[in-house]
Amino acid sequence: VATNLHLRGCRDVAIAGNTLWQAFANNLLVEDSTAVVLGANVLDRNPAYESGRNAEARNVVAFVDCRDSTITGLHVQGVHHVDA
Repeated sequence: VATNLHLRGCRDVAIAGNTLWQAFANNLLVEDSTAVVLGANVLDRNPAYESGRNAEARNVVAFVDCRDSTITGLHVQGVHHVDA
């Protein structure tokens, strides 16, 4: 998958209790949104699949042009090929 979860133009969204993994572009991409609450989730990649195309997975978490949002208890592992 390119992006596991993509929110655009959202308001008052809560995301918690999920496992997202092996995203080739973004594990989570939130754009032009407000009042997004990102709680305890696991965003991961499986190291056993780090060959071939799977090695290209970036697993990025990005908030772009967002306001008044909260991130707590997030476990992010295996982000590759991109600046923090």
